[in-house]
Amino acid sequence: MDMGSSKTMAEVDIYPRNDTGNVGQNFPIDFTIKTSTDNVNWTTAMTCTAYAQPGNAVQSFSFSAVTARYVKVEGTNLRPNPTDANRYRMAFAEIEVY
Repeated sequence: MDMGSSKTMAEVDIYPRNDTGNVGQNFPIDFTIKTSTDNVNWTTAMTCTAYAQPGNAVQSFSFSAVTARYVKVEGTNLRPNPTDANRYRMAFAEIEVY
């Protein structure tokens, strides 16, 4: 995500998928949150492993404050979606950066 200019950030809130029959589906098991000032060189702000499948509530991830323009959530281990022929995908309803 391009924030438009460099910002100080210390939290990423991820809203899980919330469409009927798929609440919380496609939320990754393992993932990293990375930041960058130039969209080329990335720094890992946080790593999550064995993350339980959430329900419909926002999932908040806090980390040491950094100044960056770009943020990405990189799924490193995806879970199958039983309502989608067990396909492996990563999907969120919304991501907010603070």
